[in-house]
Formats: sequence, structure tokens, C-alpha cells
Amino acid sequence: MISFHAGLLASAAEAGSAQTQAGWVTAILTELGRTQAAGFLLDVVKWTLLGALCGVLIAVCACALFSRLQWYDLRWRFGGAVRWTLFSATILISAVLFGLAGFWSGAISGSERVVTRSRLATDVFPAIADVLADGMAWVQLHASGQDTDDARRKQLLEEFRAGKWELRAAQFIEQLETVTEEMVTNLVARLEQSALENTPGLKGTFGEKLLRQFVSGIGRSFIKDRVSGEMKSFGADRVYAAIRDGLAKEASKAGDPQTISHREISTFLVRDGITPAILAPIRSTARSQQIPLVLIALVLIVAPPACIRFARGRFGRRPGNESTAPAMPAEEARQDRQ
Repeated sequence: MISFHAGLLASAAEAGSAQTQAGWVTAILTELGRTQAAGFLLDVVKWTLLGALCGVLIAVCACALFSRLQWYDLRWRFGGAVRWTLFSATILISAVLFGLAGFWSGAISGSERVVTRSRLATDVFPAIADVLADGMAWVQLHASGQDTDDARRKQLLEEFRAGKWELRAAQFIEQLETVTEEMVTNLVARLEQSALENTPGLKGTFGEKLLRQFVSGIGRSFIKDRVSGEMKSFGADRVYAAIRDGLAKEASKAGDPQTISHREISTFLVRDGITPAILAPIRSTARSQQIPLVLIALVLIVAPPACIRFARGRFGRRPGNESTAPAMPAEEARQDRQ
């Protein structure tokens, strides 16, 4: 699996720059919907309908409240027809906008439900975790001087995958400081041609793109000891943070608190890094869409009655414009008209 690491690191700039967060989220949602269409669509439809229902209820309650406050008081010839038209339009628009907000809640819920069942979860996520575990082992071997030649490195990595030795978690965090651009470049140069030999089924699929996006970005984060805004857009900061901040804690949960096996690293990265990283940009994009939709809906609910009330107060009869003379009794006024 170390062969993944090189090829994926080599494509960091190309893969990262070609994707925006919106495009990345669209690709993830498309893959999740394609592989788990029934469950994904069920959540999307359910939350869309719930959002629309919520919008209808909010609009009806708001219209009733403003009507009771006489904000919809139209003293025109066709005032009643205009008022009911506004009621209907408000309810319809509110249902549509809240339904769209519900759609994004469904996208989040559907993604969370199917992300553990799709081919990404069963094939790609473990592959990414294995690549990262191999890369972490390579860093430790190099830092400890055991990375003497290709044959020796290959043997030690195979033993690491087989559980014959474990990564020293606390030392690994310190050894990240020794990672340089030259080290990674040399690794890429040696192993670039064999990048996807161990998983030929992923070539040309979304899984290969996901592998390149994550592993290349995290490799660059190790080099720079930082996470760029670009990598945050793809959720790679979650994986990097999990390795940097949670590795030692994970090692203390089982066996030797100072070491952690290849299998334990892979499980930990899928659970605390990769899966949250996949969902992070989806949640971020969904929230960025939901908030404007809800705000627009609320403005459109409040604006019509508020404008009517303002216009009535602005252009209607004012106490200052009325005559100060006492009003003539009704009987006298009738007699005068006669």
C-alpha cells in the first residue's frame, strides 16, 4: 500500500487546484446517491417534505398573527382579494424555501447514513487509511535510521502490516518535524509508477480521485505542519488533526500505551479522520445554503404586512390633518343635508 502514497502525493497540486468545495461536495453526494440511491433519496425526500411542512406552518401562523394585529388591513375596493392573494403567495414561497433548506438537511442525513455502507466506506476509506499508516511507518523508519535501502524498507513495511512491530505514537508526533520536501519528493520519484498497482479496480473511478485528494493533501500537511484553506475545503484538516492530536490517545486504549499497530491506525483514521472529513464539507456547504434560504423566507413572510402597515401609517389619515372643530352631531348633519 505504500505505493499509493507516492503517486497520490505527486498529484497534490493538480488534484487540489482542480476542485472547488462546491464541486467536491457535488461529487461526493453523487457518489453516495449512486451507490446507495434508495437510502440517500429517502432521507432527502423526507427532509424536503418536513422542511416544506415547517414552512407552511410558519407562514400560516405568521399570517394569522399579522392579520390579528391588522397589519394586513387593506381598505381598498379589492382589499380582501389582495389580502388572500398575499396569504397564498406567502405560504407557497415559504413552503418552497423551507423545503429547499430541508433538502440540504436530507443531504446531510443521507450522507451520514450511507457513508458507512457505500463502496467508499468498504473499499476506498480503508485503502486511504492503509496508505496513511504506511506513510507514517515510513516516516518513523527514516527518522530512526532503519530506512537503509528499498529492500529493507519493503521488508519492514510488510512486517508492520503483518503486526510484527508497532508504531511508537509519541515519537511519531516528534518525528514529523524531520519530514522535508526532499524526502517526500524522493519517495514520489521512486514509487510514482506503481501508485495504484495494489488497487487496480479504483483506477479511473471516483475512488481514485478521493485517494489522491486526501493522501496528497495530508502528505503536504505533514511537510508544512499546517493545513491550507484549500485542504480545509475538502475536509483533509480533520484527518491531519486526528493524526496529530489523537494518535497518542488512541494508542493508550489497547495494548501498549506507547505503541499502535497498523490495523489500529487504519481503524482509528477511518473512524476519527476520514469519515468526519468526508462529511465536513457536506455540512459546511449545506449550512451555507440553508441559512440564506431561511433568512429569505422569513423576510418574505414579514415584508408584505410590514409594508402595508408602513404605507397605511405613512399615507393614511393622520390626527394632525383632521379638523380641530368638534364633530357635528349626526342628526344635525342630516338636517343640514336636507
